[in-house]
Amino acid sequence: MTFLNKENLMSTSLFVRSYPKDFEWLKYSIASMNKYLTGIDKKVLVVPWKTTIPKEIESFFDVVVESYQYEKLDGYVAQQFDKLDAHKYIDSDHILYSDSDCIYTAPFDIGSMFNPLPILGMTPYTQLADSDGYFWKGITQNLLGFEVSHEFMRTFPIIHRTETVRDFSSAYPELYKRVQGRNVSEFNLLGAFAFQQGHPYHFTEDVPRYPCMQYWSWGGLTPEIQTQIEAYIG
Repeated sequence: MTFLNKENLMSTSLFVRSYPKDFEWLKYSIASMNKYLTGIDKKVLVVPWKTTIPKEIESFFDVVVESYQYEKLDGYVAQQFDKLDAHKYIDSDHILYSDSDCIYTAPFDIGSMFNPLPILGMTPYTQLADSDGYFWKGITQNLLGFEVSHEFMRTFPIIHRTETVRDFSSAYPELYKRVQGRNVSEFNLLGAFAFQQGHPYHFTEDVPRYPCMQYWSWGGLTPEIQTQIEAYIG
């Protein structure tokens, strides 16, 4: 397999997968991106089929897609496979994955995520034996069919090469049919695949920390959290 040299091809699109229960979070995330995030070429939003999107959200994005392919799956699983399909909607060289509950807290240019290749943080599973992260090792191995050595869901946002996401989709068509319950981690799948295949990333165990606060949207947008977010975004 021959890879393009991405050093001078750093076009990056933002990809967000959201749904109505997270729209209040997404409004705050958009406000933080408007204030702090630079270096994005195109912004893509994917939502479930037949979703009504508030104008203030829709107007922020260049492309809005209503996904129907996974509508019969559990919502948690469906949103992960929509992310694994991001290459279908993006013509940039790289995909910046950000979630509805990601709040940017300081100026952040996408160029800082390259060295010069896209930076992908990882942690050896040998260091995670007594943590929740180790849970994903067996699940990821079973789905990919090879031994995995590292956990790749270490920080947010996460950047991936569009070509890697496309190659993964080609290598594992209809992978969603093999998922048991909610046992899948899209970013561990992508990271392990890219690492095993030798795709051109700057893999590092020195996990980068970006000015992004990732909350837990399922926990609710409490008044205390709203106050904290509003302090970040002014």
